[in-house]
Amino acid sequence: MEAEDLKSHSNSILMEIIVKEREEKGNLQSRVEQLTGALHQAQKEVEELKQKVHLENHAHERELGVVFDESISMRAEMDYQATTMILENKRMKDQLAVYAVVEEQNKVLKEEISKVYDELKSSDLRHKEEMENLKESLVEHKIKLQKEFRQRLQDVTGQLSAENAASDDARKNQNMGSNNIREQEERQQHMSVLIDRFEHLELQHSKVKLEYGLAQQTLEFQTKELLQVKRELLESRERCASLDQNLKDAKSERFLLLRNLH
Repeated sequence: MEAEDLKSHSNSILMEIIVKEREEKGNLQSRVEQLTGALHQAQKEVEELKQKVHLENHAHERELGVVFDESISMRAEMDYQATTMILENKRMKDQLAVYAVVEEQNKVLKEEISKVYDELKSSDLRHKEEMENLKESLVEHKIKLQKEFRQRLQDVTGQLSAENAASDDARKNQNMGSNNIREQEERQQHMSVLIDRFEHLELQHSKVKLEYGLAQQTLEFQTKELLQVKRELLESRERCASLDQNLKDAKSERFLLLRNLH
């Protein structure tokens, strides 16, 4: 009886142990399954993180590529602006050289025109004086010729009415008439010389006036060219200043961009 009780007790203990081991095994199995699920979840999260990191790296590389392309474009733009500014400065220097030459030519031309103007004034004064003198001489000579012509007409009339005069007196009067005619012809010749001189002075005066007009037109043309060069010079300086400011702004933007990249 005791042996059977002992055996039954032993079997009971053994069953408890087996049941307990089964429970522990089930618990362990559940724990293993939980850990396995957690591991799979962790692996899945790791893969998602890897993919996310890959996408972020790719996006970052693309952003760096865009920034690099923008940097290259900005540098090309800066090089272009620098080249443009150099060419503009060279053109401005050439214009300054042209301006200096034109200004020197204009100065010489002004001196020549002033000299021609002074000569024209002097010549005009001399011409007026000579014209006045010539007019007075012509008037006096004309009056004198008229008086002599009237006197000669009276003499001829007197000679024609003196038909009964002596032959010697007639020959004498004839000789005197011939002398008067020669004197009248000489005076007429002198008057022709004075008229020719008057026409020569008129022609010379017209020539000087024409030269002065041409010189004045040349001065006006040179002045217009000089004003045009001055305007172009001012515009060139403004463009150079604008290009210089754009170059400074581009350098500042490039510096900020490089600093942000680092």
